[in-house]
Parts: sequence; C-alpha cells; structure tokens
Amino acid sequence: MIVNTSETRVGKILGFSLVLAALVSCGGRSGRHGAGVTAGSGGSAGTGATGGNGGDDMPGAPPTTDFCEDNGFCWANPLPTGEHLHSVRGCGPTAVWAVGGGIALRNDGAGWAALELPSEGIYDFWCDADDDVWLVGSEGMVLHWNGTDWTTDSIPDEPAVENVWGSGPDDVWAVGRALYRYDGASWTKVDLGSAAWPTEVYGRVWGSGPNDVWLTSIGRMLHFDGVSWSATELMSNYTFTDLSGTGPDDVWAIAPFTILHFDGTAWSPVSTGISNFRPHGVWSIGVDDVWVVGEDGRVLHFDGAAWAEVQSGTARILNGVWGRAADDVWAVGMAGTILHLTGDDVASDTEGTTETLRGIWGSAADDVWAVGDHATIVRYDGATWSSIESEVSDVYALRDVYGLAPDDVWAVGDVGTAAHWDGTLWSVHFAGTDESLEAVWASGPDDAWAVGLSGSMAHWDGSAWSPVASGTPEHLYGIWGSAPDDVWAAGFRTTVLHFDGSIWSEVAVSLPDPSEDRFMDVWGSGEDVWFLGGSGGVHHFDGGSWLWEPAEDSYTSSLWGRGANDRWIVGSYGLIRHDDGSGWETFDDGSLTTYNDVWGSEQGEVWVVGEYGAIQLLSP
Repeated sequence: MIVNTSETRVGKILGFSLVLAALVSCGGRSGRHGAGVTAGSGGSAGTGATGGNGGDDMPGAPPTTDFCEDNGFCWANPLPTGEHLHSVRGCGPTAVWAVGGGIALRNDGAGWAALELPSEGIYDFWCDADDDVWLVGSEGMVLHWNGTDWTTDSIPDEPAVENVWGSGPDDVWAVGRALYRYDGASWTKVDLGSAAWPTEVYGRVWGSGPNDVWLTSIGRMLHFDGVSWSATELMSNYTFTDLSGTGPDDVWAIAPFTILHFDGTAWSPVSTGISNFRPHGVWSIGVDDVWVVGEDGRVLHFDGAAWAEVQSGTARILNGVWGRAADDVWAVGMAGTILHLTGDDVASDTEGTTETLRGIWGSAADDVWAVGDHATIVRYDGATWSSIESEVSDVYALRDVYGLAPDDVWAVGDVGTAAHWDGTLWSVHFAGTDESLEAVWASGPDDAWAVGLSGSMAHWDGSAWSPVASGTPEHLYGIWGSAPDDVWAAGFRTTVLHFDGSIWSEVAVSLPDPSEDRFMDVWGSGEDVWFLGGSGGVHHFDGGSWLWEPAEDSYTSSLWGRGANDRWIVGSYGLIRHDDGSGWETFDDGSLTTYNDVWGSEQGEVWVVGEYGAIQLLSP
C-alpha cells in the first residue's frame, strides 16, 4: 500500500490529523523491506532483485511499502517519515526522490511513498532518470533501479559507500575509502596517481561530465580532466559536505561556515553578507540561480547579483537541496523535513508536529496521549492523532503524562506545571515548586505524585497540589507505585526513595555495576521493581535483594512493561529493547532518533515517542 501525504502550508504544521489505518496494516513486523524482494548474489553489475511494479504504482516505478522500520515499528508522526533525510534529487520530468536514515522516498507528483528495497543501510543516491537510479550505503552496498527490477551489488572491502554521482548511465562514480567508477559493466577502483595522499579521506564527488570530475578531501580538492588527476590545496580544516555546479567554470562547494566557488581558474570563498550561517547543502541551477541550505532551517538564494535569505518556516537542519527551476526547488533535512519552494511560497510536505515529545500514556488502544516541548499535547483516538489545546504556556515543556481513565489524566512539566484533563478540557495547576517536574504517577483521583529536579516532589489530594519534602537534593526522574502505600521514586546518583503510605525514606542500593551513576526511570509489577540505569543496565529489587540485568552501554530514557516477561526500554540513537523473559533483545533499525518514552496497550500495541515529534507504533 502507498501511504501518501499532501502538502500542508508551513505554519499549519501544529494543527494536524494523521490517518493511521494504513500504518496499522504494517502487520507490526513486516518492516520497511518486504519479504517479496530477494537480493541478488553479487557480481560486477549485480543480479536481479525481483520487485516488479505491484499495487497502484506507476509503470516503471519501484515497489512501495508502508512507512515502517526494519524492526516492525511504523511511523505515525511525522509523515512521511521522521528519519533524518540527507539528499534529494529529481529523477525525470516529474519524480523526486529523497534518501536518509536508511530509507528511500519517492514522489511522483501525487504524494510521497516509501520504497521497498532489497537491502538496508542507504546513505546516498544519484539518478539519471526515474528508471536509472543508484543507491549506495553500508558494507559497500550498491543498488540500481532500472525501471523494472532492483539489482544488488557490492564494492569489496568497503565498509561504507557514502556518496555517488554520475554523468550518465555508463559513467557513475562512488566514494568510500577510495573512489570507484562504473562504466556500464563493472565497478573499478580509480587510480588517483600522484594527486592522492596515502591516508587521505574522501567525501563528495561531482562533475559536469566524464572529463570534468571533482573529488573532495579534507582541506583539498582533487580534479580529473579526462586524462589525469591534480590536487588543489585549500584550508586544512575544510570538511566538505556538498558539491554542485553547472559547468567547468561554475562549481560550488560547501564546508562548515564556508561557501566556495570555482570560476574555471581558482577556488575562492564566497561572501554572502549573511551572518552566522552554517551551510550543509548546495544546488546550482544556473550561474544566476544558486540555492544553499543549512542549520536552523535557513535557506539562501543567489540570483547572480546578490544573496538573499528565504524564510523556510522551519528551524530544523536542512541537509540537501535540489531544483529544476527557481520556482521548483526541494529541500530535505532533520526529522523527515521536506520543503518545496515554488517561487514566493514555501510548502511543507511533512505532516504532524515536529516538537520533541517526552511522555506517552493511554487508557486503551484508542485513547493515547503524548506530551512534549512548547506545551504540545496530542491524542490518538484509534484512527488519528490530533493536537489538543490547553492553557499551559507554550514556553514550557510537558515532560510526562499519566492517567487513570479517559477523563482523568495528568501531565507535568516545567516550573511546577501540572495540567489535568477531565474529559473535556485541560486545566492548569501549580504544584508548589518552581522546579521542573519530570514524572507523574497516580493511584486514584485523590492520590497523585509528581517528582522532578533538585529532589522536588508534590502530592495531589483530590483538591490541590502540595509540595512534599523528599529528603534528597538529587534530581528525581521517575516514579511508580503498586498501591497508595507502595510508591517508588528514582533519580540521580542512583537515588531510590520509597513511600509506605506515611513517610518517604531513602532505600540503600547495592549495585553490582559500580559505574552506574543514575536511574532514569522506575517501573514494577507486584513486588518486583526495576530501575533503569542511565548507561543501559536494569537493576531489579525483589523486595529483599538487588539483582543486575546487564546490557550493552547505551543512553537510556524510559522503562515500561506489562509484566515481568514483557518489558521495554527506549533511549538515544534509536535504542529500543524488549525482554520477553528470555533476555533483552535490541531492536536495531539504524535510526539516530532519541526516544524519550514508551507505553503499550493491553491489546498489544507498543508506542514510542521522541525528538522532533517522533511517534512510532508496533502493532501486535
């Protein structure tokens, strides 16, 4: 099935409604790459990876799949993806492709679709037409779409191929630890001659034709004139991120805080007159039509006489840019950002909030809440996610959410903010502290607890919040209880507190891992309580002794479960782990997204939320 997104105007992104019926059809575990695609067995030009054109795809278009990761989690927000996108390019008169985070997207004019690929770990792509597309990536991988099938190849002894460009179907160049060239039949390593240094690191390749090719290195630019290679020494600290041009005397290069131009004779830095701009990508349509994108969502345009800044409507880092004309320019970047610049207008093809989400909880599979930065509150009703208004100041972040019923939900956050949903609206309360509240838990309508920074703690008695002395100055990051007289809190310096219904007291912790310096969360089932270590380990208290469940080093954020044999951990760099009773298994999809919280329904769904509005669903 193709999941399409329609253009939404920048500035309306925060008011959104995302249809998830198609996402649920992922089946929970089909992944980004369908089982119907079988990779070839190698060979110089690759062996056919049968894909066909299936479904409603246009003739010659690659097969598509749901917007799901290889681990079975499907993107619910933002759409079409929350993965970081690195490059974008038009492939033919109408199709536009974008690549990043191991995912490849294609827009045929009707909307974006995720492509079903025979391999994972995609880094970059280049295309001559919609039926001549090259993708490169990890472990020397090279994929080619010929309009009918994917072919799979690899460049031996290359841990990663990170950049690719071509002048035509029989002249394609790829960059790994060395430079390689495809002549229509096979890939060969390029001999750079005396221009190369023995330990040189290469970055980007681009040219105006087979006899005019540029290759970047750190602080150097190498050039091929059709006969031999030569090198130009630039500044030693230049690490180039992009190359583009229109001909031998019009080449542009991007380095940190620097734009360089080659006029056919020499490379020289370009002064835009615009301060504090850190560029990432460049595309030259003509000598009087050059586009540069970079950090903070900034876009610069050169009309041949002067540079001007174009308001993009986003603050996300933009990594890549490409255009057919001045009124048809595409830019992509972090958190799945896709922008289309059409003259005087900028449209976003990214649907849904891109605010960082920090907490998630639900009363059922069709009643799920997520909260985050700038007072963001979104709700899932079983079919769509919708933004919900509240009176919480949008300068505050909401950091956790917990409830007892569809009409009894608490969210807590910055400066002692506590907000309550009664089934109709969110009301704002003050918890009696100026500290940030990091976590909330409740046992009933008249018994809720919140904990936060500097040992802050507050209690709700059914009518008002009151500050409570926790007895510790340490930051508290998590709270959970099995009953009103059995509540646990955990935080910095492996602080553990317990409430017996009368007083809070500190619990002595015996840690098998002496390197552990903090607990990020706490969750339990009956008498068993688990504390999530900041470096990945889980510490289990069974009521009498401490046990350690070791895990590989990682930055963790949250722990949740349905029982002792169904527990989940999320964290930085796409970390998702699950323990079904036989040990912790890592769900590795190559994502760099930081996940902040996890929750699941009794019906079997598992939701994770994180930075840049990330919401992903694993269906049962």
